[in-house]
Amino acid sequence: MSVHSFVHQSFDLQSIEVEISLLKGLPNFQIMGMPDSAIKESLFRIKSALKHQGFSWPKAQQVLVNLRPAHVKKTSPGLDLAIAYAYLLKTKQIKPLHILKKGKLFAYGELNLEGKIFIPENFLYNNLNLTKDDVLVSGIDENFIFSGESYFINSLSDLKFSTKQTEPNQQNIKSNQESTNKIKDKFISTRPQFLDLTFPLNVSELLSVAGVGGHSLFLAGPAGSGKSTFCKALHQLQSDPSLEEIQEIKKISQYFGKPCKWRPLVSPHHSTPALSIIGCGYPPQPGEITRANGGTLVLDEFLEFASQAQEALREPLESGEIFVSRRGKNCKFPAKFQLIATSNLCKCGDLVPKIPINCSYSLARCRSYLEKLSGPLLDRFSILSFTHKWKDKSNNLNLFDETLDNEKYLSVEKIFKQVQSVREFIKKDRPWQKTTNHFLLKNQIIKNTENIERIDEFYYKNCMPLFKSYRRELAFLRVARTYADLDLSSKIEKQHLEKAREMCVQSFYDLKQIFC
Repeated sequence: MSVHSFVHQSFDLQSIEVEISLLKGLPNFQIMGMPDSAIKESLFRIKSALKHQGFSWPKAQQVLVNLRPAHVKKTSPGLDLAIAYAYLLKTKQIKPLHILKKGKLFAYGELNLEGKIFIPENFLYNNLNLTKDDVLVSGIDENFIFSGESYFINSLSDLKFSTKQTEPNQQNIKSNQESTNKIKDKFISTRPQFLDLTFPLNVSELLSVAGVGGHSLFLAGPAGSGKSTFCKALHQLQSDPSLEEIQEIKKISQYFGKPCKWRPLVSPHHSTPALSIIGCGYPPQPGEITRANGGTLVLDEFLEFASQAQEALREPLESGEIFVSRRGKNCKFPAKFQLIATSNLCKCGDLVPKIPINCSYSLARCRSYLEKLSGPLLDRFSILSFTHKWKDKSNNLNLFDETLDNEKYLSVEKIFKQVQSVREFIKKDRPWQKTTNHFLLKNQIIKNTENIERIDEFYYKNCMPLFKSYRRELAFLRVARTYADLDLSSKIEKQHLEKAREMCVQSFYDLKQIFC
């Protein structure tokens, strides 16, 4: 009977076959198939575990272990059990399990020196692409879920099943129904506590638009205008992840060694190199944009990031995934996140459009600083907001207030309740929509709109002269669709287009004319 197991492929698992051969000669233990140092060390754990569990080690024989396919570099903390299992079957110290002819036997677990079996944490959140005829042997862990036939054992001595048994001992098996019932309990997400802050109505509206639509934002303005606080509040407005999303989030966060109970909030420092943002190594390993998958990626001081790190975001913002190639090895990693970039527009930090500012730096230095932001990358952002406009000086309102709670301010919790009501409206109005508005196509936005002639008239006469790319046009329509949703309207009216024009078209035009 052949034994199969799993090795790492980034944060996914790939099945391999474990072969054992015994040859005459001096006692030796050799693992072939490009194992890493951790797998090579399994020799000592396996020998100690077999001795403590009452099994014998061959004398005057070489033990050769081959991990197929042999050309793939292998990393895995759970091959101990598979190698020990294959060795015990080869030496006939245990009886083979009864499985169907088409099925395979998979073993995955980590051994300690006394022979006890543990499930590595990386195994808990992975989907195992096994057939219903396959059998899995692994350690006991309440967090582990497998819907097929499985043997959960405490130690190597539990492998001594009788050949007459068509089923394992009932105390060592978890039924399919039991595993299914625990899936929801295992992948429950925990929403973080809301920030104890209130926002003026104009900022609350921007939070609602970005929260409902999932649009990418670029926040530009003076230092201390509330950009970083805005990012934290916006992250809390995201919807609760689905079962599939939280499973993928936990699998990725476990790979990075930072377990996450909700959508991730990733904010790398501006000195982070481009390879760490994208992914690097051989075989290719995921980077920060993959760690932010399903959550929010905040790039504070965006213009301080290296240009390569900035430009690397262009493809993931479009497709929601990234391809990393290293030495002929290609890997695709998920990278679907909401991007929020914040930055000052000048070294002094006070440069904003249409307002004269006495800057201590030269005009050439100011221009060179702003020129770090390329046009194609800027075009990937749906919304550009200048934070100096957030403060309403006419009413002497502070941008953020932790005590006031009147009609001119909204708390983060109240904004979230409004956003949730809009999401319920979207589900009823457009049940076919499975993504946020940020990923809608043009025909999906206008196909359910009845007053298409009035939209086209305003759209082409007032907005088209400012459009230079289809991407900007699409961002305009997506944000207009979100403004309509905030009014619980199935139709995109003129006022929705006017608001979207200010956020998605006029603000970008003002930035380009800042030195004119």
